[in-house]
Amino acid sequence: MQVSGKQEFRLKIGDRVSLSDFSRWKVTGFAYKNGLSVRLKRKGSERYMAIHKVRDANGVALEPGNKYLLILGDETSRFVLRLNVVGNCKASVISIYGEDKSRKVGGKWASKINYTKFCGTKRAFDLEPEAVVIKVGNEVKMRADFGSTHYYGAIEMSNKVGIVESIEKPERALDWTTTLTVSFTGIRKQYRVHRFIDSSGNMMQLGWHYRIQRDQNTFFAIPTRRIDPDRVEWSDPDPDPDP
Repeated sequence: MQVSGKQEFRLKIGDRVSLSDFSRWKVTGFAYKNGLSVRLKRKGSERYMAIHKVRDANGVALEPGNKYLLILGDETSRFVLRLNVVGNCKASVISIYGEDKSRKVGGKWASKINYTKFCGTKRAFDLEPEAVVIKVGNEVKMRADFGSTHYYGAIEMSNKVGIVESIEKPERALDWTTTLTVSFTGIRKQYRVHRFIDSSGNMMQLGWHYRIQRDQNTFFAIPTRRIDPDRVEWSDPDPDPDP
């Protein structure tokens, strides 16, 4: 049963939906691979986006903290995908499941769909996300989504939890980026800042440019502007001048 006061998320072929950069795309199909995704087309270009990364034609987006029931079809058409809020889940997570044993979506039986998606934010995908704040001594987790492999390949500590030992600033002007040295149960690794989930469950979001700040033993990543939904970027301050 739909939770009172919660709007239904609804997609059908031909709908115009928006992404985090407010670009408008036409829905041309659905797919399933580690979660539901939407096939989109615009001016000859085609792309796939996770279903929680689009806002439907009525302006509704999936929101972290909600559990959704997948429903296929309604009284107007069989070719409608609907998601209704039926309960709550963890604040930074979206949960989706289906019950229909007679219909498929994206090549998968609806009744076989049951997954959660960690979002790294408590806000809808196209709202300004929370800043990421990490201090020396904090517990952090390595992200496991596309952002964990963005720029330079897979990370062997994906999904592992560690303790921040130090925050390393760039060694020279215009050097690449601040890094964090983290101990994973005694195994020390150094990674770029976009790969981490902070102790509040926040991470640097795809589709946003961040400004990096450092204050002694604390690192901040503050969202500043929207960019391509498949990228995360940041600007890092020059190292402190020599005394």
